[in-house]
Amino acid sequence: MLLSSGEDQPDFPTTDLISGWRTLLDFGSVAGDSARAVGLWMDAAVEYPDQRPVVFKVLRGAVDTAGRAGGSHPRHRLRDLLYLWQPVPAVDADLERVRLRHELVDLLDHDRSRSVALYRPVRVDRGGPTP
Repeated sequence: MLLSSGEDQPDFPTTDLISGWRTLLDFGSVAGDSARAVGLWMDAAVEYPDQRPVVFKVLRGAVDTAGRAGGSHPRHRLRDLLYLWQPVPAVDADLERVRLRHELVDLLDHDRSRSVALYRPVRVDRGGPTP
């Protein structure tokens, strides 16, 4: 599915994929099919670097909890699945997989921190508050 997109293909159906991943992460376990699915997608991101933006967009969208009940459980489940895909420390850890996992986890953390920020930080100088 990831590889079928291209100039001669219609736009990639990311909204449908986000919905499917959200369902899997909301109700799936951290083992079995969920772990295999995350593993396949992350392996595709390693093997086909040009598809990484789509993989990351879909997985980030699936755990975006803005306006949804359920808090951050899907995000935690995805993080657990990413560590199953490429555990660290591991004697035989693939450095590219570790780097890719860290990159996605950092993006997930950034998304979460933006979603819970209730105010814009203000710097206080001698002249008073500055946004």
